[in-house]
Amino acid sequence: MKAGAVVSAVLTLVLLTVVPLMAPSIIPPEMAEIISRTGFNLTGFLNQIAMIGVVSAALTLGKGFASERSPIYLLLSVASSGATLIFMLTTLGLGDVGNLGVNSISVELGEVTNSMTIDMSLFVEIAALSIALKIIHSILEFREARAQDL
Repeated sequence: MKAGAVVSAVLTLVLLTVVPLMAPSIIPPEMAEIISRTGFNLTGFLNQIAMIGVVSAALTLGKGFASERSPIYLLLSVASSGATLIFMLTTLGLGDVGNLGVNSISVELGEVTNSMTIDMSLFVEIAALSIALKIIHSILEFREARAQDL
């Protein structure tokens, strides 16, 4: 189980930290120019994802080394679910957790400004419900593991 936790933590770290931090160097200059015209802070967004990746990897590693009967395991499991929710809110909100998935994007091309609003609040609600169910599942697993000790 401990080797699996290390592998899982390393994969989480690579996918959610290394890849986002390398992404700006991979994006073609034309695409970077288009993104900058929208006013979207790509570097800030990717830094947020990377920070969440570091936290998620640490929580995954901690869960792998904690006993399922331990209150620390329950705490790490709930915190991991919280980190997943923050990741979803950050991703769906394009870096702004507070807009809850309602994003407005404007692009100025000469004298013309194109604006659009993308409403992903349904996906935010689904993510929140899913995370709430995951937390309930973690609590029930913890109680079941503790009941086996008796």
